[in-house]
Amino acid sequence: MFVVRSTMTALLATALCCTAARAEEPAEPPHLLGPVPEAIEKMPSDVNAPMDDDLKEKMLKRYNDRKQNEATAQSNLAKAKQDGEDSKKKIDTTVKTQATGEVKVDEDTLKFTEPLSQAEAIGRKTVVDEKRPWDVNPQDFDIYQYERWSLNESDFIQDAPVYMALPDRYSHPVKYFAFTYKVSNSTAKARRIGPVFIAITDHNSFSPVSTGFQPLEVLARSSFSPRVGVDNAADKLGLADKLTPLEDVPSMSAYSLKDGAYKEFQAKDPVLNFEAGQMRQGAAIWRNFDDRFNELKIVVHGLGNAHKFDKRLRRVLVLNYYRNDDEFDVQRSELTYKGKSWEYTWMWDQEIEVPAPADAKDNQIKDIELATPAGGKRLVWSFPYTISNSSGTEQTITVKEVRFVLRNIEIEVAGQKVNLEVHVVDDGKSTIYKAQLLREISQSVPPKDTNRFAPDAEKAKIEGLTYKIEIDKKIAPRPAVFDVNDVDWNMVRDQCEIALFENLDKKASSDKKWSEINKDAKDNEKVPLYEAHRTLTPDTVTLNDGRVFTGDVVYDSDLVVGLNSPTEGKLEFDKKTEVKSVELGEFSKVKEQVLKKIPDALAAQKKAKQVVAFFNCFAGISSGTYRVSRSYRQRVDPAKGWEKEWEQVLK
Repeated sequence: MFVVRSTMTALLATALCCTAARAEEPAEPPHLLGPVPEAIEKMPSDVNAPMDDDLKEKMLKRYNDRKQNEATAQSNLAKAKQDGEDSKKKIDTTVKTQATGEVKVDEDTLKFTEPLSQAEAIGRKTVVDEKRPWDVNPQDFDIYQYERWSLNESDFIQDAPVYMALPDRYSHPVKYFAFTYKVSNSTAKARRIGPVFIAITDHNSFSPVSTGFQPLEVLARSSFSPRVGVDNAADKLGLADKLTPLEDVPSMSAYSLKDGAYKEFQAKDPVLNFEAGQMRQGAAIWRNFDDRFNELKIVVHGLGNAHKFDKRLRRVLVLNYYRNDDEFDVQRSELTYKGKSWEYTWMWDQEIEVPAPADAKDNQIKDIELATPAGGKRLVWSFPYTISNSSGTEQTITVKEVRFVLRNIEIEVAGQKVNLEVHVVDDGKSTIYKAQLLREISQSVPPKDTNRFAPDAEKAKIEGLTYKIEIDKKIAPRPAVFDVNDVDWNMVRDQCEIALFENLDKKASSDKKWSEINKDAKDNEKVPLYEAHRTLTPDTVTLNDGRVFTGDVVYDSDLVVGLNSPTEGKLEFDKKTEVKSVELGEFSKVKEQVLKKIPDALAAQKKAKQVVAFFNCFAGISSGTYRVSRSYRQRVDPAKGWEKEWEQVLK
């Protein structure tokens, strides 16, 4: 044992000495390859010669194996580098040729053009390593951080509700229910705070908040608060004195407020309308409020984003009121405030889906043009929808109304082009035209005078219109059916008048109208102020006896003319013996343009395979009217669908 150890020591010493003697020559590192062959051959011999020969042979073999492994590694590294360079040159060459091609998505064939560079292809903004420009950099992407936050209960303070009766444009009294409130941003950052109010009664009635120039003015005067953007001396003086202005709900949500003026946001900017610590004052107003209640809940949305998205639950603030009386003579009993609390409501609007068809060529928006008994044509269409329940508890919901939205309908009125969003309403009731469409698309036709939104139309009078949706279940697809004659013309009128009002020379219009009103008035009878506004001109029916009636012409045949007058009600005149002339106003001309452009707008929606609609549903404190936009394109398997085809094209 002693002899072997001595031999090993001698061998190692000799190897180190030989390596040191060859220091001027490039030698392999001893720790990587071991002693070089020359050093092994010069090892001394002693009495254990057979042992020395075996040791030399093992050391030579080990050296050669290590040398071969290193050569293989160097070869593989060189090959990998060359492959990377070849691949980069190939990609660059392909990109520079700017190849074009086609790829099929659903049944649509889309054309594409290769970008001119890799940076253009992935939208690069920075290149950290010039030798590796394809590396992903976080600075190349807009990364948004989601932060959960919510206001405190004490950050929302409301005043006692009030009733108001104010005249409309035709001097008819309109009842308003309203209250003023204050909202404070108690967080340390600017926030997007947009209070939205929904009043819900114990009689299954709900109504979203509206607004109005007159009730807002009355509330502002009663609270000595100025208004923003109003050309009035009292309001300007209040803003100059740094008083907190009174705002309506849409303005508070859409604009930030600074130094008594609104700031509009650009489309690319986040709408952070409340600065840290800022307090703003608003007015919640309801027109023609439903007084049939004992219990009233006012649900306030938009005071935070601490929702449970996985269970489709939205966090809202609920104001509770109670009144022990009926809807008559509401002034007899006091509306008692019971308190407020945070609650979670079901996001049923997020659970609505338009199912994709089995065949991509089958469009889910079904339309048909039917002949009318008078020889005209009637356009009707439908789409299916379903509602799921991911909330974790059983939910109930009643569909009350569905509005199909037709966008980008451009009309011309008073020499001005106006882009409209037209709503077509389905209230669940069928007509002969809707029934015919249901037959054409192989859907069951509900019995006469029943509601199509009911779970079972034949048993609706007994079982009601409410769906009970179990946990993780969904209702079977139901059709919403629309008739071109069910356009919401009041909304069309409002959009046109708002557009005309924005371009109106308000001062000149006010002065002109004021002069007309006070032309024959005495000094003590003159109207002191006139607020300019622009309305669409009505239809005019002139009779042979000189009388003139204005309103909306409902029908104009060879025998009779029907007119809806805002002051006289429904009127009918014999065209041959009574009517001298019928002159259509601006609103009737708007109707003609809208009806003419609805088919093209519907065709555009079908081509985009997208449904945009408003669902009006009752679901307890989750009740409301929500806008949904759903695509019904097929979901593809990447291994079989257009993504795989796209990869083949790129190769």
